[in-house]
Amino acid sequence: MQKQDMEKFRAIIKALAFNAGINSVPQETLRFYAEALKEFDIEQIDKASKAVLREWEYPRIPPVATLIKAIYKSCGAISQNSKAEIECDKIISHLKYYGAGTSPIMDDPITAHLMNRRWPYATWAKSILESEIVWWRKEFKEAYAAYTESDNVSQIVGSGAGVQKLITEIG
Repeated sequence: MQKQDMEKFRAIIKALAFNAGINSVPQETLRFYAEALKEFDIEQIDKASKAVLREWEYPRIPPVATLIKAIYKSCGAISQNSKAEIECDKIISHLKYYGAGTSPIMDDPITAHLMNRRWPYATWAKSILESEIVWWRKEFKEAYAAYTESDNVSQIVGSGAGVQKLITEIG
């Protein structure tokens, strides 16, 4: 969201408050919502807030999480948790279909990193028990979320080349 969008943003939050039966919105609340939604553009926020207005039934301003979910839903994007779930399902499906002998093709850099570094696929696939998959799924999603939230994706993608160069230089 850009600085010039703040007036429209204030109007959106005030409309959400008015819908909830609240006549005024404290400046701190506006700043909090603006900070939490700063990664989205004003058109996304506007579209999502209209969708929320049609469904919101509670006597309070919708929480930021509700607005973010509506933004993801309105633009067809998926949440980080859903993405982690999908990636996890791909790994488990591959294991069930191909077994431990064939490594999956991993297009997602976080999944590739996790399945090459944290759980090397061949070793993991040979040792994981069916009863452990439920717990592994949870661990995978937590690890995926940690990498997504910490902006380490660029470090993951470029990590191999630097190490190879260093090894060659050392001799």
